[in-house]
Amino acid sequence: MNPITASGHKFNVVTGKTHPGYSVSTFDEEAAFRDEHWRPAKGDTVVDIGAAYGAYTLPALAAGATVHAFEPVRDVCADLRRNVDLNGWRERCAVYEFGLWDSLATVQMKDYAPHWPAGTAEEAFTVDTLDNWATRTELGRLDWLKMDIEGAEERALRGGLETIERFRPRLIIECHTFLDAGIVETIR
Repeated sequence: MNPITASGHKFNVVTGKTHPGYSVSTFDEEAAFRDEHWRPAKGDTVVDIGAAYGAYTLPALAAGATVHAFEPVRDVCADLRRNVDLNGWRERCAVYEFGLWDSLATVQMKDYAPHWPAGTAEEAFTVDTLDNWATRTELGRLDWLKMDIEGAEERALRGGLETIERFRPRLIIECHTFLDAGIVETIR
């Protein structure tokens, strides 16, 4: 168990199986950005696409938000669930072991994220659209939407345009300009 303080909130995390060091250090990565811009509050509904170990999910839960966390990599998703359970937040956090995209499909990270370390996320996983998921779950509120999906953000946005238009959430979208120099403009 590792005590963490992120976005002004304290909680605990486990050391992950897939990326032992990163599973803890990820909470320090982008800390200044999160501290300035990531402000979910009690009663907010958050969708975290590419949740990994919970660097955005756990501070949102600590603040009192309800979170829908999407992490398609099996072992990373299991560690995220352990982090949620370790802090007693299961009743406010649904963790989904699939990704969000622009269609229902099966994909492999190596096909859209050539920078990802070999041997850490090599199995194929299921993806669906944010719009399909929001309809199936009868999503009634969405205040924050965060995407960090290793270069697939444009595809996920295309699959969620109706939901984004309906709820107008605050958006935090990581853009890998080293993969696509024009991605920021495309996302805008």
